[in-house]
Amino acid sequence: MEKGIVSPGGVGYDINCLSGDTNILCEHGYYVKIKDFEKNRRGKSLISYDLSNGYSEVTSIKKFIKFKPKNSVYKIITKSGEEITATEDHPFWTPKGMLEVKNLKIGEKLGMEHFKGVPYEEPGAQEILNENKIKENLIILEKTFRGNTIQEVMAQLNSPQLPYLLKIIGFMLIGGCLYFENKKGNGIVVFYGEREDLEEMRKDILKLGFTPEFEKELIMKVVSNSFAALLFSLGVHMGRNVEGGYEIPSWILKSKLWQKRLFLASLFGAEMSFPRVTGNNFSPPYLFLSRSKKFEKNGKNFILQITDLLSEFGIKTQKPGGGESGMQFKIMVSDDIKNLSNFYEAINFEYNRSKRNESNAIVQYLKIKEDMFGMRLQKLKK
Repeated sequence: MEKGIVSPGGVGYDINCLSGDTNILCEHGYYVKIKDFEKNRRGKSLISYDLSNGYSEVTSIKKFIKFKPKNSVYKIITKSGEEITATEDHPFWTPKGMLEVKNLKIGEKLGMEHFKGVPYEEPGAQEILNENKIKENLIILEKTFRGNTIQEVMAQLNSPQLPYLLKIIGFMLIGGCLYFENKKGNGIVVFYGEREDLEEMRKDILKLGFTPEFEKELIMKVVSNSFAALLFSLGVHMGRNVEGGYEIPSWILKSKLWQKRLFLASLFGAEMSFPRVTGNNFSPPYLFLSRSKKFEKNGKNFILQITDLLSEFGIKTQKPGGGESGMQFKIMVSDDIKNLSNFYEAINFEYNRSKRNESNAIVQYLKIKEDMFGMRLQKLKK
């Protein structure tokens, strides 16, 4: 990489002079220890940072190199409590550019990525869809397709495509809608969002073999019976899902933790509020949904599903409740420092670059604030 650096979910740097126990952040928001890439790196891509524009990008693994260091090895500890072990010639990203460890001084500022993700787990061979289920759904949709449509849909369900589908489905709940023009018309999938975020999603949809087009600056759509049938078969409802009876598909609830993170991070990227500064604190992020009276029960179940999923990451929420009409639902991340930090470090946001970047600064602030509280308590005890 001529311009980039690989991120181990902590300090920004190159990757070839680090301890084998260092966690490396991968494309789909999970981390893997460097030493584990020696035997299993097939199909895994890493997160790299382009220093020229400050944005992350995906890069492939070219080589795995392992050797015993011939020079001094250092442990770097940041003010926010992050630690990393590296050789003296290892470069770190600083305001002065890339500096080797041996040239760093106490108090030097280092580039940080506080999003760490979750541990990688190998997905099982769980069947999500079969041909009969897809045919049943096509009958429900009252659609007739060309003979190869089912094969096109089935082809998207192999392991490499699932992470992209999880992100798209999560975003679709609030940031999109699915419909057919008429009984014999085209399937339409529409996404709403900021242009730069839709561009990121467009790259993922292209990897699935479908071609999105921009209708307006903040609207992107895919005109494809196969894509619409695929999402419908995976559990996406017709119309604007936020207003209807949507609940999380059971196959997502049974998936691995890193796969659930993709779904949640995209959902939160589409809708979750971003903390506002209130004095010396940040207001906690919350998700607010509306449901028609017909789907009030579904709304309550959906919020409870989100609460249960967050608890699997060790993230606490305030008790869900309805609005005055009983058709508005809100879930809020509990605002203690460790809980908020855990939310941003483990889940964070997908398809929302603004929230992603700002959350990095929030975690840094929260960790330094926690450290200051700790020092004050120590002084009081003395």
